[in-house]
Amino acid sequence: LYADALQLAGYPANATVLRTWAQDLDKAVQTTLCSKGWYKRVYLGSPQLGWRGDSVDDTLWMEPNAWAILAGISDKQNATAKLVGLIDEKCRKPSKIGSIYVDKIYKEAHNHIYSGSWYCSNMVLIQALAVEGYIDMSMAEWLKNSFAVHAAEYPKVWEGTFSGPDAYESVVSSPDHPGTRDIPYKLHNTWA
Repeated sequence: LYADALQLAGYPANATVLRTWAQDLDKAVQTTLCSKGWYKRVYLGSPQLGWRGDSVDDTLWMEPNAWAILAGISDKQNATAKLVGLIDEKCRKPSKIGSIYVDKIYKEAHNHIYSGSWYCSNMVLIQALAVEGYIDMSMAEWLKNSFAVHAAEYPKVWEGTFSGPDAYESVVSSPDHPGTRDIPYKLHNTWA
């Protein structure tokens, strides 16, 4: 889309460079489809650190996979239906308030920061589902991400009744306190 805008604005050379770069990125992402049926999240720069979200650590990261669907990469590999099914089972269904960012507790520097429900990332999933024709699932995910559903599911948690933080704890990251604020806000107390 941006390459088309550059072309129309009179920058055909820039548009060509951008299209080539996009094709290279597309091919690179295609190489990350793992045997489990999802795309890996990130390569950390060395064989010792390796990949995150691969068949070895058996972790499904929702956001990069939603982007792969939205970008049409999973269509090119006939992987969309399986990928949507995996996201639905592992990330959408366990949560009452929107898809879980990663399907299990993923501990790094901030403990289980990645296992919560991140609304910004969920919007990518909602759009990807709609674009691929999963309209009912897309609408259900959109509703689960609403403040109204959060307030109904967690009536004793005031965050999310009319405003809220970037993310909430999920049933994976905090089984005893899902729907509450995420770890960084608890540690730093920056959200009012």
